[in-house]
Amino acid sequence: MANELTKIPKLGMFNEPQSLRQLTRGRGFTSELAGFLLPFARQDYIYKEFDFQESAITDDPNTMWTLADSGGTATGYTTDANAEEGTISGATGTTDNAGVAIHYDAISSNADKNPGMHVYMKIDDVSEAGLEIGYSDAKTNEHELGVTDIDTPALGNGVTDGAFICYDTDSTIPDGMSLVAGGATDTDAVVGLSPSYSDTSTSTTAATLTDTDATWTIDQWIGFVVTATATGYTATVTGNSATVLSFSAWSTPGDPSDTIAYTIVGTGASPITDAVFFNARLQVYANAAWANVDAGTNATPEGYVTGAGLSVGPDADVLMRPSIVCVTRDTGTVLPTIDLIRIWRNRV
Repeated sequence: MANELTKIPKLGMFNEPQSLRQLTRGRGFTSELAGFLLPFARQDYIYKEFDFQESAITDDPNTMWTLADSGGTATGYTTDANAEEGTISGATGTTDNAGVAIHYDAISSNADKNPGMHVYMKIDDVSEAGLEIGYSDAKTNEHELGVTDIDTPALGNGVTDGAFICYDTDSTIPDGMSLVAGGATDTDAVVGLSPSYSDTSTSTTAATLTDTDATWTIDQWIGFVVTATATGYTATVTGNSATVLSFSAWSTPGDPSDTIAYTIVGTGASPITDAVFFNARLQVYANAAWANVDAGTNATPEGYVTGAGLSVGPDADVLMRPSIVCVTRDTGTVLPTIDLIRIWRNRV
């Protein structure tokens, strides 16, 4: 029996069990498997997940969150354990710029500990709405946005340090999403989170590019620019099928080659659509931030990228908390629904 017991793995006998070092040993830090298992590296990470399957927002573990709304016809988030395997939903009300919010109780995430969050949610109508998913110090009014201007990036509403994924139809890129970040010693900055796609073509002509591996939505890339990576040739897409891009001509007349590496990029195109769940991921550092958003009708199985980063952000040792704010930009009610929130930070 003693010999048999020595064959059973024992947590305490491993070198640094459930640590990042154990997880990456033999795999490296860029391993997809290591990334998938990171939440289990509890020696190095604090990780919490909220699936809202409880019958009330006041039930544990939801008590770690506080709700806020602008009053009037706005309705704060309530849980519905029977919907979408458990969700919380709110309503902005019908007053222009009114909003609803949910924020973590404790302002305890040090920017130097690399906090982050993942949110899976949807908005019923994205045509007249503002949305903010982020980490920051306390706001003056929690139901209002912490980014007061996306176009000329500026943090406000009491926020001095923070990083936010932003969507706002009142901005000059009303259909796009952006990452806005800044701190007491950093100038506020913005970078777009526009959809893009990269792959290798099956064939090209003077006015088409074919990629038989693609599964695009019809005409999803209209107005985007396709670039031949090696030659720098560009073309503005006028239409697309599931596998073929169409355009009038390349910037340099002719055919760049039959098989080319290419990238499709654009500005102001949104990865979110009405009543469709999307993923938003935010990673915060001291004086830096990174974000990624995906879903909606623009999503494609391979090569879909909406990630971007900034080399500015909250100062080291600034304490922050995660929050989600949704506002209406008209007199129509906007209904946000949140299915999942995950938050994390380094333990040491």
